[in-house]
Amino acid sequence: MLVTVAICTWNRAKLLDQTLAEMQKLVIPDGVEWELLVVNNNSTDETDEVISRYANTLPIVRLFEPKAGKSYAANLALEHVSGELLVWTDDDVLVSPEWLSAYASAARRWPAASFFAGAIEPWFENEPPCWVKRNIRRLRCVYVIADLGDVERGIAPEDGVYGANLAFRANVAKQYPLNPSLGRIRDELIGADDTDVVRRVTSAGMHGVVVPSARVRHFVPASRLNRRYVWNWFRGAGRNLVLCGGISASKTVFGVPRWAARKYIEKQLLAWSLSPFGNAAWFDAFVTAARLRGVMQQVRLSNARIFAAVERPEQS
Repeated sequence: MLVTVAICTWNRAKLLDQTLAEMQKLVIPDGVEWELLVVNNNSTDETDEVISRYANTLPIVRLFEPKAGKSYAANLALEHVSGELLVWTDDDVLVSPEWLSAYASAARRWPAASFFAGAIEPWFENEPPCWVKRNIRRLRCVYVIADLGDVERGIAPEDGVYGANLAFRANVAKQYPLNPSLGRIRDELIGADDTDVVRRVTSAGMHGVVVPSARVRHFVPASRLNRRYVWNWFRGAGRNLVLCGGISASKTVFGVPRWAARKYIEKQLLAWSLSPFGNAAWFDAFVTAARLRGVMQQVRLSNARIFAAVERPEQS
């Protein structure tokens, strides 16, 4: 079996270096070969130098995507996949030595499965503040934490699976390229590119399997352990709701849905009043206000584009 591992990276040379160094420890079983695609998404740091450093110790292939956006970089990787199994990971993880072999073995044991997911443990740069610890279960999506248990089983709808540790049959992955409207674009926290693919694959009747022994540790920098980052993340999640068609048309005020504006003011005031406590009630109000802020922002942007297209139709 040939397995393709793919990483998309932008200006994280130091973290990428650690990720690639750890991959040198991978145990590759008999009967398995692998290739490593690293897509440089137009980095301005030492990313290319880091990639070159591992040319003699890893089966690495450097690709270059000039257009900003993780989804564009990932779709370029899809065009170059040679393996039967495609394993996605990130440029800020440490893989376990058994990581790749665990996926290869699971793919053989579960021939009807279309995708696979493993555990993602947090690797905090600094000790998280108390409010993060208190609300860590609801912050799993923010910090890309996947605790899927120790039993190999089918992936359930409530399981959190993320592109930092996710594998697909290559023929399936190529049928479902990533949506360029989603995914990280530089510092914009619009994600959901990976979960959108999982949603589309499962909606088509395919299923996935949890692989407990395919483990990675995901780096959480100190710069993300604050309320501003969490606010921006959930604001991005609100924008995703609109981009994925999860918000229906409704009456608007100043270009945003009335219900969203009303609810936003209510939740924002509640979050401000509870801010000193950092408790569950504050967290619920805080993240709801952030999501609604994102919904309003994206609805306004989408409507502006529609109006611009109507006012300036393309010349025939």
